[in-house]
Amino acid sequence: MQARLVRYLSIGGILAGVTFAFYHLAARPASQPPGAASAATLPVRALAVRLQLGLLDEKPADWSGQFRLPAARVLAIEGVERSGATGWRAKSTVVPKNLRQQEPPVRPAVLLATLDVDATQLVEIETVQGRFAFRPNELEWAKPRAFLKGAVTVERVPVSVPISAAQTHDDFPALARALDGTVWCVYVSYAPGDPVDEEAARNGKFDSLLARNNGDQIHLARYQAGQWNYVAAVTGEKRDVWKPSVVVTAKGTLWIVWAENVNGNWDIYARSFEPARNDFGPTLRVSSASGPDTNAVAATDGAMGAWVAWQGWNGKDFDIWLARVQPGGVGQPIRVSTSPANDWYPAIATGIDGTVWVAWDTYHKGDYDVYVRAFRNGVGGDAIPVATSPRYEARPSIGTDSQGRLWVAYEDADVNWGKDYGQRWPWKQGVPFYRERFIKLRQLTAGRLVEPVVSMTALLHDTPYDDTFKVSEYAQRTSIPVLAVDSLGRPWIFYRRHPLAAGRGEIWASYARYYQGGRWSEEIELPGSTGRLDVKPAIAVDSRGLFVVYSTDDRRQNIRDSKVSHLRLAWIPTFGTAEEPVMRVVSPEIFIGSRPEPVHPNEAQDVERLRSYRIGLGTKELRYLRGEFHRHTEFSAHRDWDGPLEEVWRYGWDVANLDWIGPGDHDYGYGLDYPWWLTQKQSDMYHVPGRFLIMFTYERSTPYPSGHRNVMFARRGIRPVPRLQGDANVFGTAEKGAPDVKNLYAYLRYFGGICASHTTASDMGTDWRDHDPELEPVVEIFQGHRLNYEEPNAPMAPRGPEDTIQGFRPQGFVWNALRKGLRLGFQASSDHLSTHISYAIVLAEEATREGIIQAFKQRHCYAAQDNILLDVRCGQHLMGETFVIREWPRLDIRVVGTAPVASLRIIRQLEGQMPTYVASFEPNQQEVQLSWSDRNLEPGTRVMYYVRVKQHDRKLAWSSPLWIEYRP
Repeated sequence: MQARLVRYLSIGGILAGVTFAFYHLAARPASQPPGAASAATLPVRALAVRLQLGLLDEKPADWSGQFRLPAARVLAIEGVERSGATGWRAKSTVVPKNLRQQEPPVRPAVLLATLDVDATQLVEIETVQGRFAFRPNELEWAKPRAFLKGAVTVERVPVSVPISAAQTHDDFPALARALDGTVWCVYVSYAPGDPVDEEAARNGKFDSLLARNNGDQIHLARYQAGQWNYVAAVTGEKRDVWKPSVVVTAKGTLWIVWAENVNGNWDIYARSFEPARNDFGPTLRVSSASGPDTNAVAATDGAMGAWVAWQGWNGKDFDIWLARVQPGGVGQPIRVSTSPANDWYPAIATGIDGTVWVAWDTYHKGDYDVYVRAFRNGVGGDAIPVATSPRYEARPSIGTDSQGRLWVAYEDADVNWGKDYGQRWPWKQGVPFYRERFIKLRQLTAGRLVEPVVSMTALLHDTPYDDTFKVSEYAQRTSIPVLAVDSLGRPWIFYRRHPLAAGRGEIWASYARYYQGGRWSEEIELPGSTGRLDVKPAIAVDSRGLFVVYSTDDRRQNIRDSKVSHLRLAWIPTFGTAEEPVMRVVSPEIFIGSRPEPVHPNEAQDVERLRSYRIGLGTKELRYLRGEFHRHTEFSAHRDWDGPLEEVWRYGWDVANLDWIGPGDHDYGYGLDYPWWLTQKQSDMYHVPGRFLIMFTYERSTPYPSGHRNVMFARRGIRPVPRLQGDANVFGTAEKGAPDVKNLYAYLRYFGGICASHTTASDMGTDWRDHDPELEPVVEIFQGHRLNYEEPNAPMAPRGPEDTIQGFRPQGFVWNALRKGLRLGFQASSDHLSTHISYAIVLAEEATREGIIQAFKQRHCYAAQDNILLDVRCGQHLMGETFVIREWPRLDIRVVGTAPVASLRIIRQLEGQMPTYVASFEPNQQEVQLSWSDRNLEPGTRVMYYVRVKQHDRKLAWSSPLWIEYRP
């Protein structure tokens, strides 16, 4: 029974829209903007319970029922269909077949109820399957009580209410509590703007796919005397903003800070608000340097102003900065972090003595580490290491207690995060994005670093792999920590995790635990908190408990059933007694086990060699730009394994040290507008021209034989094109192709984009019935998550149905496309989970978004599994080109490997024939330079050549082909 209970403890967070009693949101006055929060009352003395009905069911059963209470006492019922004032209709449901290995065959019905009852009042419940009763004082936090022989559990959860209506996507709340007890909240509302005309887009009219009249607005609201009310808009409409923060000074002045994209540059802005006068001050620009400044956080300065920390570009890398804002203006920014690497994720807190603490994580020694630094009267002390082991240690959240101690929570993962990983990768392995994730807590007091004597644990999640040869694994994945210290001095950690042990679907919820004595509390779930992974609740503390505001989109299984994002307010009362935490001294460098061996000890030199290499072609000079454009995130992960969108930028900037990257979520999150907006926004935020380019990319998927394609644009604002309806349109015929793909090509031509098919010899592949050499100039020949789709006898290629991953479609091998005369350059990308073994390397005239598109269109590119330099030419012509020559074709080949080159094979394809291997070399050296001539051609022959390199460590690289007509 207990094992089954654990699987369903969290399903109560998956709530459906219902009619409310006290949850009713007052109508918004016409003068208020669309994103304005509505009035709501939080009944802090009410009881909220989660009921799980049907835990022992072996087949679906009717669990309809009612509370035997007066109607006025049943304030709300959520998660099921409400029936009358006190009842509901609900059934347990069959678990999908693909989840039955991880779950029992039937899921219970789950409802959340809010009741106005006394602590000792008997609450009677009558269901179709039986009656039971409890008293509120018999319920403990996070400890379900079983009834009806274990078929039902009742658990106390925080009281919560919705506080914004579903007209805009409301997100990124931040809270601050004033001395008079008022809780102030700022948040972002996104309005989608003009709708997409899907019918027109399916008929080749794409103008509505270019976003217009959409954008963000920041709002201010407050909770006072038990009532939540909207106050005012902080910014204008249709802005491009990011994560506001708010603080209240000792005299009651509010300071609101945020990042905003103005004229193509992201900077930090601040604005004051005087509640007594209901009056805003002018908007102040806090940062002014070129390059992106984002992720602003703020803390009080103890007087009339605030301290603002942010992540900002310094011309070479990202640093953490600090500046003071006051009614008189903005102080000179102070550089907080000083490492020569990128620094991320600032957090800030003010201690009881006025000390301002700033935390961040940094990649300065090739893995993420956490540091803090104290500022007293604007003067900073030395950076203090909190977690500096070889493990992944990132995303700090900090707070101080009444004794002046600093608490730091952060994420933790295994060593070599983001290095070489693939389902079939047989060589030295790193750690993928989100295979496991822990949250650690440390405390800094009087120069001493300590941690709890026991670690925080959570539900283990299954990791079923697409490769049936790979055994499913269970691992803990908890992330996005938010720390708060309650009035009893207990550190609370709020975090995100998947609500189901099976880990299926893009769904995460928020949970909380506190530490006291030598133990962690049981897990408390925030009701109705489901949504994407990267969601941070905002917390304000007073003597009575914790106010928590969070964004949710009410998804039940995955992103496709998500609703409009909106805000909820929850209340966790102070309970229990204070108990001094039992801690142990810890070193920031502590690491159990032998020190890990780096996966790529010479990676910096390998990358620099590629970046400095140039190819002169006439008056042109081409440079090598390393990247990829098929990386999934929380928006289309299918399961709990790809991590938040931010990991893409960390991976590209730091771990792989790429020159460009493009995410590859399915239609930016299955065509939903808000994930598209968040992806587009961040693709600009972390884009630095000349150093790290972010392309606007997504995956567009239809099954074989039409196939999955990854789409790329150089410009922002283009939404995905809808698919045509019906199999005849989606698949067409082998002779004439598919109308849906032809509409995709027309869309790409209209907006200046390109696409590339991937995993072409799988169920996601194609029989090459459609092709446009200008709009689909390249193919993903190798994918890190799966295999090589060159030809069935190639290294790492599937030989047949018995050793493939997700289907074997031999017509989809790239050699079949070349036999049909398709002009395809080669690139490699990752897809899900895989890291650091897939590179799409372009040879571009300029390091710009447009330059990358142009290089792909010219097929000046190649695919590689490592930072292998490959230069293949024929005279003045470069790989990827089509041309006529009068002499025998001679290939000039240069390779600089990351290990000695074991073999170099030349592949030739005569027009209309299947490609064949025509030459093979075994250089056994790291640098190879050779020439090879083909003297067996008849005049007028049209021929194609490409080169495949294999190193001693078995890593591969594929040049794009050259298409030659021999006319002596």
